[in-house]
Amino acid sequence: MLSALAVAQGPAIFMRTPPEPLRSTAAQAAEYAARRAAVLRAMGPHDVLVLYAAEPRVFSGDVDYDYRQENNFWYLTGLSQPGGMLVMSPAATPTTVIYMIKPNPAQESWTGHQFTTDEIRSISGITGDDAVRDSATFGKLTDHVPTGGRLLLLAGDRRQYPEEMAERALLAQSAPSLEIGNPAAIFARLRGVKSAWEITLMQHAVDISLEGHARAMALTAPGVWEYQLRAALDAVYGMRHAESWGYPEIVASGTNPTTLHYESDQEQIPSQGLMLIDAAAEYGHMSADVTRTYPISGKFNPQQAAIYNLVYEAQQAMIRSVKPDSPAFGPIGDAVLIAGLEKLGLITTAPGAPTPQQQLRIWYFHGPSHAMGLDVHDVGGIGRRPGAIFSMEPGLYFRARTFEEDLPAADAAAWQVFTARVKPVFENYKGIGVRIEDDILVTDDGCRVLSAALPSKLSEVEARFAALHAYVRQHGGPPPLLP
Repeated sequence: MLSALAVAQGPAIFMRTPPEPLRSTAAQAAEYAARRAAVLRAMGPHDVLVLYAAEPRVFSGDVDYDYRQENNFWYLTGLSQPGGMLVMSPAATPTTVIYMIKPNPAQESWTGHQFTTDEIRSISGITGDDAVRDSATFGKLTDHVPTGGRLLLLAGDRRQYPEEMAERALLAQSAPSLEIGNPAAIFARLRGVKSAWEITLMQHAVDISLEGHARAMALTAPGVWEYQLRAALDAVYGMRHAESWGYPEIVASGTNPTTLHYESDQEQIPSQGLMLIDAAAEYGHMSADVTRTYPISGKFNPQQAAIYNLVYEAQQAMIRSVKPDSPAFGPIGDAVLIAGLEKLGLITTAPGAPTPQQQLRIWYFHGPSHAMGLDVHDVGGIGRRPGAIFSMEPGLYFRARTFEEDLPAADAAAWQVFTARVKPVFENYKGIGVRIEDDILVTDDGCRVLSAALPSKLSEVEARFAALHAYVRQHGGPPPLLP
């Protein structure tokens, strides 16, 4: 007989997230220290690195967005609080000094606790004499760079690096002889390979995401609003202690899956068509990235099935190819998709037509993968080396107005041949959009699909949909998220 707890948690098809991974503060601080040591080793002997903590961002008026620390500052300190600066130099004697806001009881009564010196030392592992200082004593940036030294300062979009870009502009006028470099390449190389603990955190972010996907599938039905499924995803993230979503969810129903980044989520789910959900949690500052596509009715029609199976086969072929130092897998997926689309009549080899690769880009106009980590689209590239994590996400999209709006203006005659041969077939597939996305970890001898527990094979997707909906019909809804 099942216990009351087991009944509340529901069957395995709802993919309840395992318990949170635990680690001592000391062990985590040691990892931050190891990362800082690696950065110091990568710096030049006369370099001085200065990182700024992220500042709050305004949502509207006097309301801020939820705070999220700048990734590299987090990577080296684990401190999630604005107003900080980290200064590191290898020099003859390597130094690391962190400047943080001195706790202000009056401010704390409005916005909450601010780190004490002891907490900063404990969390970050920065414990040297006089290594934790009041940010009010930071002074000018040039005070930290000795004569002949080179300043390493991040650069990029002013919205992401406002202090850094303002300082660069100021220094160009006030200290034109100061050499300024960008440490982005150092962080990209280090963050491109995950530690054992980062892999654990990513797996947990994935596990939370899969529970969210299962719950959303269980609630998918005509008449439900897309934003209600988004709310179901968010509820799982919150109940499973995720910081947030890793990126705004895409909950696209009917023909909306043909829009790559459909983010409005404001339509009512129709009775026919597909549901595409691209959504994942952020846990421990690591963001998962998972996409599944399934029929609203629970059963793929022949045209939907043909496209879905083709995307699935392309993805599986690419995954099978991944191992350390393996070649780029994009061409492998492209070859599968081109062959399949030719058989369906959605790519033509007629004389005068564009190349098959050019035609493929009409239906598949994004890359197959991106690096993952502290950002959902992380730095470091798609490395085929043990410890690298990246997405695998082929897709096909048959937008209703493709032939009116999406064909290139150049080489019009070739595209007229394409239109004449393909458009009649396209009418049978118009409005179908499919993407399947999994998270891949490169191992010593191949790879592991971190998100494999969520079905993606067509027959298994239909079976899972049926099982989830049978449970909902019998019990009146999914199992409670707590206890």
